[in-house]
Amino acid sequence: MTIFWILIAIALLVTELLTVSFFFVHIGFGAAFAAIISLLTGNFIVQIIFFAIFSYGCYVFIRPKMLKYFKANQHAPLIPKKHVMDSIVGSTAIVMKRIGDDDYGQVKMRGTLWNASACSEGSIDVNTPVVVKKIEGSKLVVEKIENL
Repeated sequence: MTIFWILIAIALLVTELLTVSFFFVHIGFGAAFAAIISLLTGNFIVQIIFFAIFSYGCYVFIRPKMLKYFKANQHAPLIPKKHVMDSIVGSTAIVMKRIGDDDYGQVKMRGTLWNASACSEGSIDVNTPVVVKKIEGSKLVVEKIENL
């Protein structure tokens, strides 16, 4: 039975490496503990009980600490989201679909179409250059460039 538990533990630990969910690792620890218990007793029911108790204990007591530790030690992404969003504000775009007083239009910026609304009262016609003033959700708030 020891070989059985060791194979289960290895399979679960490999699964954990592929998923990184901190779920399978605790069941794998339980299987490894059951392998040790199988050296002490040949009773499969006793092994199952120790496997279940140890797996549950690891999941309840160790998993929260692991999640907290790894969340605190994550590396920052190469380009922070705030930086990407900041680079959009101030960019120029061209109106592709008329922006009305109470209606969204569309602008093309950097080759991508975005939903947009006007920063001030009034409408903005097609092919008018605009500048992005802010972002609200997935919508750009734009203002007509007057001096062109």
